[in-house]
Amino acid sequence: MIRVASARGGIIYLAEPEGGFKCALARWDDQVIEQGPPDLDAARDRDHPVIRATAEGALTCLMTSADLARWYPVFEHREPLATLAVPLRNRQSEVVGVLMLSQDPEALKGADEHDVRVLVEAVSGTAAVAIETQRLILEQKHMLESFIELVAGAIDRKSPYTGGHCQRVPELTK
Repeated sequence: MIRVASARGGIIYLAEPEGGFKCALARWDDQVIEQGPPDLDAARDRDHPVIRATAEGALTCLMTSADLARWYPVFEHREPLATLAVPLRNRQSEVVGVLMLSQDPEALKGADEHDVRVLVEAVSGTAAVAIETQRLILEQKHMLESFIELVAGAIDRKSPYTGGHCQRVPELTK
């Protein structure tokens, strides 16, 4: 999406259960930014484009040098950036994350900014489904592990002779 939107960089924020957003991936000039931006809190960072996009829908705004210094202190680029923030919504229209693309303000002078925005919004739906699918798979793993622990606990409690067997075997295996 960075290349499609003629952006210099992008960040994917994932929605947290308590309402905040955590950086899952940050790229700038074809490089992964190892120390990503800090997490966002909906109450504290109300004017951040990511938080605004969850309430208003996809939006384009200009991030000033002061905004960059406040929200991205580890980021060395300090020139103003045009920012496109697109909420990633699952099939139930719940926000599972936000895709934020940043570019030089002059980057889209010759191109139709509306067309780029529509394309990014369309492709972001696929990203939202992928994120939701990954979360569902993790939930299924946790459910299976819980079920195995439940059955093992029931077996251990049933027999006084073999009680504790299901707890001892994994420890001995380790």
